[in-house]
Amino acid sequence: MEKTFDEIIKEINAGLTGDYKKDLKFLEEKCREYKDHEMGKEIVRACGRLMYDIIPEDKRAELAKAMEEDRNADRAIIDEIRFNIFKKEYDKALKMLEEYEKKISGIDFYEDDKLSEYFQFDEFMQEILYRYYNKPTKDIREAQGVPYCEIYMIYGSLLVELKRLEEARAMLKKGLRWNPLNFDMTMEYIETFKMEGNIDEAFKRTVDAFKIAIHTAQIGRCYRNLGYIFAEKKLYPEAVACYIMGDQFDKDAKQTQAELYYIQQVTGKTFNPSMKDFEEYSKKYGFPIGADNDVIGLAYNYGKRFLEDKEYEGAKYCLGIAYELTEDEEIKKVLDTIPQ
Repeated sequence: MEKTFDEIIKEINAGLTGDYKKDLKFLEEKCREYKDHEMGKEIVRACGRLMYDIIPEDKRAELAKAMEEDRNADRAIIDEIRFNIFKKEYDKALKMLEEYEKKISGIDFYEDDKLSEYFQFDEFMQEILYRYYNKPTKDIREAQGVPYCEIYMIYGSLLVELKRLEEARAMLKKGLRWNPLNFDMTMEYIETFKMEGNIDEAFKRTVDAFKIAIHTAQIGRCYRNLGYIFAEKKLYPEAVACYIMGDQFDKDAKQTQAELYYIQQVTGKTFNPSMKDFEEYSKKYGFPIGADNDVIGLAYNYGKRFLEDKEYEGAKYCLGIAYELTEDEEIKKVLDTIPQ
């Protein structure tokens, strides 16, 4: 009977001696031995993690230095792409993006396998939400070193600017594969539907975006999107209500007053929707009032759990999100008790 993955890894671990040179050679042999196994990719990756764990600190420092040099080289390329976009030298930027995207799409080190999924979450709350919404059965691992999300966001946004909307969606989808909860990339994806006049699709996706909005500015942006969509449908009272609500969540947004002025000019009316009006619109059209309850609940419960375990940084982070989204004084009291 063929050994299972767990049995093989247990056997490999048992073969380690503590002499890192011998153990590295042993692990390399095991990689070759199992490369054609049905779990070959998973076994080789597990051996790679073991190799990293057993190498001495000075060797790790050398590896870290080499990786830092790679990151600096990537940063130089991305900075040059951004500078070309700033100068409106779009052809040059697109050529660089095409070449760089081809390079990173050919890296298979972070392909999902039978045991692991690889992502680039920007912050821990995104991983919490991904686990809650998707119930993954595989290990969640970080795809380190390769700036997938950043490059696909730049690429997609430039294509949006150039109104090459199908191509833009293709690139943004590639980026969202690495972080399906990346809010800015999600909104840029929605922008493509707004630009082509597919307002119903833009509305549906904006309502869905509330489920990944973990900061008040993001909720404000969702409401501004709804305001735009309602204005396009000539539903001006609803549009004004959403713009005003968006302003409550994102007081730094500069475009709200301009949008409200535009509606006043178009209609010749000044709308003053009440909270009751807003609640009726929310019920009628199916969009939420404020932050998503699941987001708030998960942030609060994880924060309390971290606090119970005396993991204070995690507690401050999660409870900080819960308070930001609710301004609940009881949560503030709990936050104030956490040791600095």
